[in-house]
Amino acid sequence: QHKKPSGVWIMAYTDIDDPSSVFQCTLYSGNAGTQTITHGGNSDLQADLIWLKGRNHSESHFLTDSSRGVNSQLYANQTIAEGTATNVVTAIGSDSFNIGNYSDINTSGKNYVSWNWKKQAGVFDIVTYTGNGSNRTISHNLGAVPTMMVTKVRSTTNQWLVYHKSMGNTETMKWD
Repeated sequence: QHKKPSGVWIMAYTDIDDPSSVFQCTLYSGNAGTQTITHGGNSDLQADLIWLKGRNHSESHFLTDSSRGVNSQLYANQTIAEGTATNVVTAIGSDSFNIGNYSDINTSGKNYVSWNWKKQAGVFDIVTYTGNGSNRTISHNLGAVPTMMVTKVRSTTNQWLVYHKSMGNTETMKWD
C-alpha cells in the first residue's frame, strides 16, 4: 500500500480558449553545449513542469518543476529517488527554458521533445507534501475535483502511482 507520497501532479478539466497558454510541446535538436529552448505556441508559456525526452534514442525521461527547483530531477521511466543535476534544465524563462550539456537531453545530432505545463486553476497543479502514513486530504489550487493525479515518493525508490477518475477511488495504475 502506497501511503507516503511526497509529490503529486494534479489535473482537472476545463475549457480553455488558448491551450498553448497552459501546455506546449516543443521540439529541439541537441548541440552538446548550452542552449535556450523557446516555445512556439500562440501564448508565452513560463512552464511549471518540464518533461524532456530524446525522440530517436532511449535515454531517460527527465522531469523538473518550479515547485522543487530546476536542479531537482525525477525520471518518469524509473522508480529511483529524486536526483540533483545542475546541467539539465538550468533556468525557466517567460517563454523558454535553458538546458545545459547533459548528454541525455542535449547530445549533438539527436532530437528531443519537451512537454511543458503551466499551473492553472481548473487544469493543472503541482503539490509537494510530506507523507504521514495515514489517509488524509491534500490541498490543491485547481478549484475543481481532480480527474487525474500522479504521485511519486521523491526521497526513496518507489513506483509512480496514477489515479484517474474513470478507475474509481480505490484503484491506481503504476506508471513506470
